[in-house]
Amino acid sequence: MTDINVTRGTFDEVMVPVFAPANFVPDRGRGSRVWDTEGKDYIDFAGGIAVTALGHAHPELLKVLHEQGEKLWHIGNGYTNAPVLRLAKRLTDLTFHGRTFFTVSVGGQPKYAEGFGPQPQGIRHLPYNDLEKAREAIGAKTCAVIVEPIQGEGGVLPADPAFLEGLREACDQHGALLIFDEVQTGVGRTGSLYAYMQYGVTPDVLTTAKALGNGFPIGAMLTTNDIASHFKVGVHGTTYGGNPLGASIAEKVVELISDPKLLAGVTERSEAIRAHLARINERFSMFREVRGKGLLIGAELADPYKDRAKDVLNAAAANGVIMLIAGPNVLRFAPSLIMPIADLDEGFRRIEKAIAEVAGEAVAAR
Repeated sequence: MTDINVTRGTFDEVMVPVFAPANFVPDRGRGSRVWDTEGKDYIDFAGGIAVTALGHAHPELLKVLHEQGEKLWHIGNGYTNAPVLRLAKRLTDLTFHGRTFFTVSVGGQPKYAEGFGPQPQGIRHLPYNDLEKAREAIGAKTCAVIVEPIQGEGGVLPADPAFLEGLREACDQHGALLIFDEVQTGVGRTGSLYAYMQYGVTPDVLTTAKALGNGFPIGAMLTTNDIASHFKVGVHGTTYGGNPLGASIAEKVVELISDPKLLAGVTERSEAIRAHLARINERFSMFREVRGKGLLIGAELADPYKDRAKDVLNAAAANGVIMLIAGPNVLRFAPSLIMPIADLDEGFRRIEKAIAEVAGEAVAAR
């Protein structure tokens, strides 16, 4: 296709260094396996950071990509199109009734805002799962409360049901909106289409992205008819919003992932991962706690391995596994929701080998 030769070193030469990618270059993927430019295979437990929920190169998504690609890629927000309307209809039919808007997502970690400013004022960050402090903070002047049902980047911390229920009550009491950030937990990741369904707490606004396009960049906001009525023409805009190519892929993703059989398979794979982690822990005593829901699982390292999550990640890569971390002390697992059990088992054989190497280093260092 091109005679330009690139390597991992090319990144350091031509890319602005806002990321620190691994020392190998992924080249192609199929299902839950990825091959790099040298032909080495990796088993993917990262899913593109909880994005490729249906794995790599899913045949039904490739079919949609080809069919829609021959029809209409982009048209602009002066027009609507059939794929985005079908996606909106499917999403609203499967969740609480309302309208869907494509929009930007909201972030909350200071490290991601560093160097950018001035930042919006009047935003207060509160400790997660601390209902008492939340109740103290929510009052008549509160516009909205934004919360993840499970904190992903924060260490894979599930919300206590009472915490979300209490936030709902406090928001109702003071006329504030309750917004769920389900960018990482949504689209089947926790074993239901959206995590709020497992908590029995319905937000006023829900943001969704990541797995919605299985790797094709797309995001959506769902809200109620009452809140939607406050949006008027011109109050928000986006050049790529409602893109027909992205919307057609997302509609197929939602169709496939909303299948009860697929969602039941999430629970099966979640239990398999937890069983592997328990077995590894019996051998190495590496984990203080394993937590999360569905296929968003965090394994917090015990004190003897404090701050060594990156070392495990690097050792896993050397042994042919793509992994994630959530801070210096948490290994994060977010694989395809349809990961073949054989790949899952082989992946953990490689992970166990990597952990043995890190554990050996830790023992030698004492």
